[in-house]
Amino acid sequence: MERDLVSIIIPVYNTEKYLKRCIDSARNQTYRKIEIILINDGSTDKSKDICDDYCSKDKRIKVVHNKNSGVSSTRNCGLSLANGEFVQFADSDDYLDIHYTENMLRKMKLNSDLVISGYNIVKSSGGQTAITKNNPSIKGDISKKEFKENFGLFFSESLINSVCNKIYRNEIIRKQNIVFREEINMGEDLLFNLEYFKHCDKINILDESLYNYTDFVSDSLTQSYKYNYYNVQKLLYNDIRKFLKEDNYYTGHNIKFVENVYIENIINCIDNLFHTNSLLGKRDILNEMLEIVNDTYLSAYQATQYNGSFRNRIVVILAKNKKIELLFRYFQIKSYLKKLRIKNVR
Repeated sequence: MERDLVSIIIPVYNTEKYLKRCIDSARNQTYRKIEIILINDGSTDKSKDICDDYCSKDKRIKVVHNKNSGVSSTRNCGLSLANGEFVQFADSDDYLDIHYTENMLRKMKLNSDLVISGYNIVKSSGGQTAITKNNPSIKGDISKKEFKENFGLFFSESLINSVCNKIYRNEIIRKQNIVFREEINMGEDLLFNLEYFKHCDKINILDESLYNYTDFVSDSLTQSYKYNYYNVQKLLYNDIRKFLKEDNYYTGHNIKFVENVYIENIINCIDNLFHTNSLLGKRDILNEMLEIVNDTYLSAYQATQYNGSFRNRIVVILAKNKKIELLFRYFQIKSYLKKLRIKNVR
């Protein structure tokens, strides 16, 4: 590993519309001692050519072209090539603040094992762009104990789910053999972070929005059906509970925050069954819904604890009371209205 070098790993898959913006935002960092590792995951658009063009113009850029194998395998490939003392990640349809690396690295060098920044959500629709800042409630240096005590809050603020608003020590990643799990197709960032958190004595929470997540509304309405969504959610939340229970931190507000997010995702799991691309018949959907409403945590959950929207509260009550047919009708209507929205956006 090269001292003071920061490796920025960017998996690339069919993002020709946004890729130049992402790479430019990495190249233009105020901190100059960086290497940019572009891993092309079998793109079928012009992403490959864009990567090669940038590589020919900037000696700090490495490019690898792989067969399509998924984001976890792609990031693991990037980690195997990272020469930096520190590691950052970006998604190829997002972009970085110009001080993304410099400001996080400055805090990292004050004996931190991890730095987490706030981020912006950039929504684009119909030629209009809206930016929402998501900065942490708790800032500054915190110990492992303080981090676990407030884990639920950080989790509910979506500050710890992603790898993209952070800077890591490569030594910890390599020494502890921390990798992205390639057998799952969602939530891999969170599982990577949970493993990394175990080896952090000091974490810095930075009160700046240094990463820009792009949320293209028309795209978000047409996202693909998520196969095995419910089982992956159970895996994620079981790992979170295990992580917190190790030192008896799955108590109080941590339970409240974590279970509220879990219930939100239970609702998303049901919603996913009605996706246009799911190809599930009514009987299959009802069987899946029955498995979900019999979820151990949902059954034990007190609906009065849930602080979500009014509509989602109704869903929770119906689910807890196993009103399968009513739930089916509700999500069927919701799916129909979503299709109308897609037509209007287009």
